[in-house]
Amino acid sequence: MRKTYRRSATLRALAGFLTSLYVALCAALVSHASANSAASSGSAPPAKINAFLQKHCTGCHDAETRKGGLDLTSLEFNLSNPQSFSRWLAVEDRVSSGEMPPKKKPRPLPAELKPFTNHLSSALMRADLVRVTSEGRAIQRRLNRYEYENTLRDLLSLPYLEVKSFLPEDSEAFGFNKVGQALDVSHVQMARYLSAADFALRQAMAPQAERPASTTNRFYAWDQGEFVGAIKLEGRENRRTFPLIGLELQTNLMAMAHPKRPSGADPDLKNKQAMAVVVSTYEPTEIRFGRFHAPVTGRYRLHFCAYSVWMGPKYEHVEAARRSEPVTITRTLRLVCCASWEVSM
Repeated sequence: MRKTYRRSATLRALAGFLTSLYVALCAALVSHASANSAASSGSAPPAKINAFLQKHCTGCHDAETRKGGLDLTSLEFNLSNPQSFSRWLAVEDRVSSGEMPPKKKPRPLPAELKPFTNHLSSALMRADLVRVTSEGRAIQRRLNRYEYENTLRDLLSLPYLEVKSFLPEDSEAFGFNKVGQALDVSHVQMARYLSAADFALRQAMAPQAERPASTTNRFYAWDQGEFVGAIKLEGRENRRTFPLIGLELQTNLMAMAHPKRPSGADPDLKNKQAMAVVVSTYEPTEIRFGRFHAPVTGRYRLHFCAYSVWMGPKYEHVEAARRSEPVTITRTLRLVCCASWEVSM
């Protein structure tokens, strides 16, 4: 078992990253506040646009009628506000396509329609150009909690790090949690981001000044209480576990009400001791290597030895399998380590 140590340069890099993240989030807050300020200081449409609206539109889209939920008499002509911009863009699209005014209403003359659409589209294009120049084509956004966790994992070389549970759930837009307009920033999120970073730093720090000695420990199947205690189960036989020594079924252990592990077995015999589990069935006992515990947070290399066997219909005869079978290995949260799984069949 080896413990990987992090250098102080990594911690300095993380401090710089957190500072950049804090500045980016604060900039997003300032940008959001500026947009709200601009939206509150809206103005009436220009005279050429307003004259067309009064003649052809406000009869159906005023404060009293509000057809389609649109009130053009109160709609601010503040194109720096994204909501106001999208509403005026919809007005320009509907009028230019001939959808508005509706067919039952008098159509505007070309001499009236063209100046209106040209003036409104020019204003929209200028506003969009100003926004793209100052903010870019894409909306500035923060990292969602999955991206933040993966960034810390890469930065600190901690592939097992789990910090997304520290952070609030990310809002979604159009079914995705990566859309900038849905990823808001609050003081609660800032506090959670800093708490997650503090936890990540503690995980990256070595718990002691000297590097622990590398050791190799061997854990045998029958030495695990979770294995032996699961030998005799209630219920159907195809949901039980079966003790083996090589390809020999240990019926004496299966007959015991409380199976006991043989003591004083030689290493060669221990290497042959195994537990067989019927595949593709529900297995409720959760047999596991309970004696293995990671002493410190770090990276460990685990090797497993497993083999496939076939059993008769009455589960009394065992023989070598004629093909390889998949073996699934999982870890519990108590195992605070990163392991590279290498299974020998």
